Amino acid sequence: GGSQIWLKESEQMSVNDMLKATAIGSANDACTALGEYIAGGEAEFVAMMNAKAVALGCTETNFVNTSGYPEDNHYTNAYSLFLITKEAMKYPVFENIIAMTEVVIPATNLSEARKLETTHALIKASEYYNPYAIGGKTGSSSSSGLCFVSVARKGEKTVITVVLGAA
Repeated sequence: GGSQIWLKESEQMSVNDMLKATAIGSANDACTALGEYIAGGEAEFVAMMNAKAVALGCTETNFVNTSGYPEDNHYTNAYSLFLITKEAMKYPVFENIIAMTEVVIPATNLSEARKLETTHALIKASEYYNPYAIGGKTGSSSSSGLCFVSVARKGEKTVITVVLGAA
């Protein structure tokens, strides 16, 4: 459910392009495929996600799928998303990907090239553009409302903002 890039069975795509599809295109099918590739299955990857969340101090978080798409017993809070984002920002590849306003995922063995555009209004040309915003992740569903995690930096100061359940 939710956003997808419509991956096909046996389609071959690089991990880097899958990460771009998840971060920029909110591709739930790419999230699942990454989990299967890394851990052998979605359930195994979700167990890894939950273990990492506990290690980061996310005490009010439980994942049941790889995408964050609403499901029974799948929950988190703003502080946990802050901790997860703070950890992810230690990796330059993460910062590079969340800063992209658009990306073209090259053609694969089974699909034409796919162009994906961010919905993160602070980093793209919009009335909300902020020159200090680095990037982040937007998401929405009827049950969770509009959600947003954003990272901004000015000089040596980095700020992570989390908004959940907006109308």
